[in-house]
Amino acid sequence: MLRIILLILMLVLLFVVPLSAVEQPTLTVFDFTVNSITEQDMNSIVSFLSASLFDTGLCRIIDIAQRETILNELKFSNTGCTGES
Repeated sequence: MLRIILLILMLVLLFVVPLSAVEQPTLTVFDFTVNSITEQDMNSIVSFLSASLFDTGLCRIIDIAQRETILNELKFSNTGCTGES
């Protein structure tokens, strides 16, 4: 009986561990261009959407501060001021 339980446990681990190793997609919510609400309200909506996506557990979310840092680094690398060395 113990062997059957151990065999079942090993089979479950064999199939569950690789599934947990699948990388989640990385997403961010960009700012909207709006006319009828304030910028503060727009930032609240972006934060709400980001938090809601994070709560699903289906993806990794880049927050606003990280997003701005990444975008600034990409802009700098595209200026031609950087090289392989």
